[in-house]
Amino acid sequence: MLEVTAAVIRSGARFLLCQRPAGKSNGLLWEFPGGKQEQGETLPECIRRECMEELGVVVEPTAVLAEATHAALGGVIHLTFFLCEIQSGKLTRKEHAAFAWVTRAEAARYPLCPGDASMLAALPEGLL
Repeated sequence: MLEVTAAVIRSGARFLLCQRPAGKSNGLLWEFPGGKQEQGETLPECIRRECMEELGVVVEPTAVLAEATHAALGGVIHLTFFLCEIQSGKLTRKEHAAFAWVTRAEAARYPLCPGDASMLAALPEGLL
């Protein structure tokens, strides 16, 4: 099973969605930023590293918001969604095609990656 983390970064009533690059799997779909856990790395360390690499910001994961497991090409992915706060840095698009700050209602207009879509749909209204 592949362990993957995702950051739910909020700013007021909005949260950050990132558009995957065209040449990658799920190209041009939208997602919560994050990535694969490396060997010897904890899940909180993983989300901190991924946000620095992809967005140029230092985040602090404050809580596990949700977990989801789904089948993907080549195996099973276990996604851990962390509620995160930006501690420092300037949000920079290093890997993604675009990013957007959206409300939960606005997120419905974005084609999301399967795991991100299922997590958002299952999350109680008051949490995001």
